[in-house]
Amino acid sequence: MIKVENLVKSYGNHKVLDNLTFSIESDKSGLIYGFLGKNGAGKTTTMNILTGLARFDRGKCIVNNVEIYNNKKTFVNSIGYLPESPGLYGYMTAYEYLHYLCKLFMDNKKASIRATELLELSGLTVSKN
Repeated sequence: MIKVENLVKSYGNHKVLDNLTFSIESDKSGLIYGFLGKNGAGKTTTMNILTGLARFDRGKCIVNNVEIYNNKKTFVNSIGYLPESPGLYGYMTAYEYLHYLCKLFMDNKKASIRATELLELSGLTVSKN
C-alpha cells in the first residue's frame, strides 16, 4: 500500500511537486504500477521520496502502513529500489559507492559491513589468490 497526501517538494524556487496526492492499494494480485509523464513532471523526485533517498517539504507518505518521515529506519528495511539509471561516480570504487549509499540509512560501521556483504553477494569482491 502506498499513500501520498499533499506532497510538496521544491528545489529552490522551483516547485517540483505541488500537493501530489494518490494511493495504490495492495491486493496481492501481482499487478505492477508505474509513473508516466513528461520529463520534469516529478516522477523521479516522487520515487526518490518514496524510497527515502530525498526529503520533502510538506505532506505525508505512507508505505506499507509506515509513515516515511517519522520512521525512516523502519521503513528503509522493508523496501528495495533499482533506479533506471543509477548515478555511478567514476571516481568511486564499487565499495565506496555502496558505502556512501548505505550511510544514508545506517551508521558508518554498519554501512561498512553492509557494503562488503553486498559486494560479496554480487561476486564483485577482489580475489585474494
